[in-house]
Amino acid sequence: VAMRTVQSEMVAAIPLEANMRALLTPSADPTEVYNALLDASVLAEELLEDLSDADIRNFFSSWEISPYSSTFEKIVKPVQASGAPSSEEEENFVDDVAQYLSEKHFFQERQKYHMRSRHRLAYSFLSRFVRTIEVMTDGNLHYLHFCLPVTAMWYVYGEAKQNILDTVPFNSPEIKARYFIRMCIDLHRESKLIKDLSRFSIVPQRLLKVAQRNIPDWMHRPFQIFLCDDAKNMTRLLRGALYLGLLLAAHTGMFLVPAEDSEDVESRWVSPRAAILAYTLGGLYFLCTATWLLLTIAIKFPIALHEVREDTVGHHIQIPRFVGNLWAIWKLISEGHVAWRFLLLGCCVCAFLFRHFWLLCFILMDFWCQSSVLATVFRAICAPLRSLAMTFLGLVIITFVYAGIGFRYFRDDFHHFCNENIVTCTENILYQGTRAGIVGLSLMLSSTKPGNPDWTERMMYDMSYFIIFGVIVLNTIVGLIVDSFGALRLDMEARENDQRTQTFISCIDRRNVEQVAQMRGIADGFEYHETHRQNKWDYMAFIFHLCETELEELTGPEHHIRTLMDRGDAKWIPIGRSKFLEGSDMGVRPQAGMMREFSP
Repeated sequence: VAMRTVQSEMVAAIPLEANMRALLTPSADPTEVYNALLDASVLAEELLEDLSDADIRNFFSSWEISPYSSTFEKIVKPVQASGAPSSEEEENFVDDVAQYLSEKHFFQERQKYHMRSRHRLAYSFLSRFVRTIEVMTDGNLHYLHFCLPVTAMWYVYGEAKQNILDTVPFNSPEIKARYFIRMCIDLHRESKLIKDLSRFSIVPQRLLKVAQRNIPDWMHRPFQIFLCDDAKNMTRLLRGALYLGLLLAAHTGMFLVPAEDSEDVESRWVSPRAAILAYTLGGLYFLCTATWLLLTIAIKFPIALHEVREDTVGHHIQIPRFVGNLWAIWKLISEGHVAWRFLLLGCCVCAFLFRHFWLLCFILMDFWCQSSVLATVFRAICAPLRSLAMTFLGLVIITFVYAGIGFRYFRDDFHHFCNENIVTCTENILYQGTRAGIVGLSLMLSSTKPGNPDWTERMMYDMSYFIIFGVIVLNTIVGLIVDSFGALRLDMEARENDQRTQTFISCIDRRNVEQVAQMRGIADGFEYHETHRQNKWDYMAFIFHLCETELEELTGPEHHIRTLMDRGDAKWIPIGRSKFLEGSDMGVRPQAGMMREFSP
């Protein structure tokens, strides 16, 4: 449409300059129209991103723009009827005037080529907003078309998808399907918040459409800067904080010296320039970490608050609002990565606020969080944490018993280490027995040799403690950590093998899919099936669609599936079934058309 000709605020329009209005006339040059469409399609997608789900459903009819509708295909590709190439791969046009009889013939063929390309461009652009999935209803496998919701198109991060792949159970297809649905519902809440934050604008509502069409998003949408492009800027904030922390810790290690001439402080910077650099690095680190925390809290806190409300409603408990808010804050802070950021930020603030600059050394611990290798090591240590704690408790109990024996029979040999009470003796054995790297009692007890009156008792006492403490207990601790590493590796390998050898949604063996694909002449049948036939992210988008659409606006099959989903039932997922293997093509058949009128 032309500039300033759209009056309604609910209209999705692409503004065109005056010199482009002529391209809308029937006599326009197809080549010029094609070139203009290439640029306008990018702008159109940006404008469509500002629409709500209801606007998009009004703008695109699911049946009309579906790539599986032969009616729509004939409308957008009328050149097919004349036998012209229907895809870019089938094109035989060569953009070289020397290959044609005359220059006039070349221009005629190029215009026809651009006309066909224009139709394909429109077809491809519109078809991106509709998906088709396979669902089970009444024991039969059907196709179901739906319009992609906005949250699924632009506001689901790749990290969130990868988290689903890394954590969804895969031991049982039914359990896998239920957990997948539940994780998609949780992800939908996060995506809605990301959408709301991304669309938040400092421009008044009455001027918002003007701002969207005339100024870049980052100038009036502050959160969009960090949340766009798969939240790459939030990742850059973490990476920047890591590098700043490394520089700050290294700077502290080299230029922080004891303050020998001052009684008020214990340490000082070696020079005023070093102090200025430290405060500059500290300020930048604080800015990066605090910005990341604020954005994360803005996304996670409403989700935590919703979970608290669901828990209270499920257990029929009524709590004051401020208690619910405190509970949600606790749930948010108790998440590992958020608590870790708060801890590092606290170290930075305390270091500069109370002049305890030695705390800046702790910032370097961020490598344990952001390095995938060190994070794996950390998980392997934390996984058997309960067993390690119980082992250490058993170690303390054994040491307490040996301290009691030593207090009674070998108090003189222990000298001052056991001359007060058994608890003090236990503490000394634990500390002195490990501080020199030699596990045992040799550093505290006086030496003895064969022939002494207490030789037999001392030999049994010393050697048994060394065997229990230094051999059995310490090797038990090492074994727990090694087993944890092995369990993590086996789980990762089993998960990767499951993703390589079975389809995600239907859990069908890869060999069966490859055999059918080979008979149909498809090179990579497994990838084709996972991408075009049963794409897991299309099912995620469908769950988003069900969550965002009002019940009265759902079609018959959608309402039926929504009811099953609310009950936690995943029998609508086609486990063990696929149209690809059962021989049905992707065209809209009468039974698929009836799905739009089906009523449970």
